[in-house]
Amino acid sequence: NYTLLADFFRHIGFELMKGNDYYYFSKQTTNKKIEDKIKAAYEWIDMLAFLVAYGRNIDKFVSVGYIFRADDIFVACRDSAVLMKQLNDIVLFRNVPKPLDKINKLIDKLVKASFAESYNDFNNEYKIVAAFDYLEQLIYSINIAEDDEFETSK
Repeated sequence: NYTLLADFFRHIGFELMKGNDYYYFSKQTTNKKIEDKIKAAYEWIDMLAFLVAYGRNIDKFVSVGYIFRADDIFVACRDSAVLMKQLNDIVLFRNVPKPLDKINKLIDKLVKASFAESYNDFNNEYKIVAAFDYLEQLIYSINIAEDDEFETSK
């Protein structure tokens, strides 16, 4: 019923969009809303960069289907100064003093944004879900020009 639903939501100001195994809403935005989206994207870039670095640290690919625990991320950070620095550099969590608290806030943000879900409450495990692909595609679609394109000739 995608066509029918897309038409319905278009009449109330939302665009129903298809992703890989998920759907999401898009809305026409003003410049202020675009600025807010850019700020939110910047925050997600920090968090995604940390998750990618964590995955490299443990020789795993952190993406859709990956199951993790906060304690495992904490141990990896404790054992890697580079990973700990990257965790501490996440702007959104700079005022959070303890590394494990930062990791838990990151997980809470992933769950709240529907990029992860509780997988096993007994073991405090979480799973990255299909919607995470939206975040990955958003970040990977950012194209930053090379520095030499901005250099002026002398």
